[in-house]
Amino acid sequence: MTDLILKLPEILHQKLIDLAKQENLSLDQYILNTLNNEINNSYQIKKLSEADIKNQTKSFQNLIQELGEKEDQEIETILNQREIVTNEDDLTSEIKNKLVAKIKQMKSI
Repeated sequence: MTDLILKLPEILHQKLIDLAKQENLSLDQYILNTLNNEINNSYQIKKLSEADIKNQTKSFQNLIQELGEKEDQEIETILNQREIVTNEDDLTSEIKNKLVAKIKQMKSI
C-alpha cells in the first residue's frame, strides 16, 4: 500500500469519522471502502435492452443513409450538430476516421 497525506476541511473529517463509526470501521478502512465502491460503480458497463439496441441501430442506419446522400461539407455540418455525450473515451481518432471513411464509402456506392 501507498501512504497518502490528504488535507480535509474539519467538517468533512468529522463527518467521515462519524460514518466510519456507524459502520464499525477505522477511518482509513471507511475511506478505502468508499473510494473503492465509487470507482467500481463509476465504471460499470450496463447492458442495453433489446429495444434500446434496436433504436440505436435504426438511428445509426438512418444517419448513415442520410449522410450517404450529402456532400462532404454537409456531412461535416451534420456531424458537428450531433449530440455530444460523455464517457466516449473509447472513441479514438482512429475509430472516428474509420467511421468517416465508411460514410464516404457508403456515399460512393
